[in-house]
Amino acid sequence: MSDESKDNKHYELDPHEEPEAAAPPPGTPAEPAPPAKPPPEPHSIKALDICPNCGSPLGGIDSVVCLRCGFDLKSLKVIKTETGEAAVAEPGAEEPEPAEPLSASGNGDLWLPGAMAIGGLGLLTVGFLWGSRGLISVETGETITLGARLEGLVRMLVRTAVMTLAGLGGLHFLAHILETRVGDLKLAAARMLGIVAAIGLLTFFNVNAEPLEWTIEAVTQAAAFVGLAMVIYRLSARDAATLLGITVLAVISLLLVSALVIWAARPS
Repeated sequence: MSDESKDNKHYELDPHEEPEAAAPPPGTPAEPAPPAKPPPEPHSIKALDICPNCGSPLGGIDSVVCLRCGFDLKSLKVIKTETGEAAVAEPGAEEPEPAEPLSASGNGDLWLPGAMAIGGLGLLTVGFLWGSRGLISVETGETITLGARLEGLVRMLVRTAVMTLAGLGGLHFLAHILETRVGDLKLAAARMLGIVAAIGLLTFFNVNAEPLEWTIEAVTQAAAFVGLAMVIYRLSARDAATLLGITVLAVISLLLVSALVIWAARPS
């Protein structure tokens, strides 16, 4: 074999190899590189898995509002739902302050109603033991016995306790109507006791006609109750009158129940 045939065999191309691309002739401009594929566009802002505001997982790929904090992925604001409608909370908006309780601190706290209760009950006790004609109903010229005085004193104490409990019940009912709370129960009870003891002093009125005396006492006590409730509990005139009405209804209900119990317990 000649050297020429050996050279041709050495440079013979493999049929399975692709021929190399021929180099472009000199002076030919280079072809531009193909543009890079753009990154895949996200499905939308709804494609997030977690809430960017609180970090809690979203309900699904179609969720646009976080169920935990109310963050809206479209408006990028926290929304609140009231009466079934979504309302956007403005940045920096303050929450409404809760209503003040009916028995809040101030207006003398415990010392003022305590002084009213001690003073009123003390004067009434002295009046009953002294045998005041305005407190104990007797015929003109009739002697007031010690038994009648003690009975009147016990009646006064029981009546004061019943009216105080009824007033506290009315205060709780009024708080429910006004969508607030009573507050400090101890302070509320002391204030109600002070009001009841203070209006009890009006029973010192002494008029010869018993129906007229009872009417004067009832009207003045009702007016005093409303006025003191407005000052001590800081109620409006309408709310104080509502408290008076609820208290009177509660007292009447207790009287009816007690009368029913006495009637049922009476031996036949």
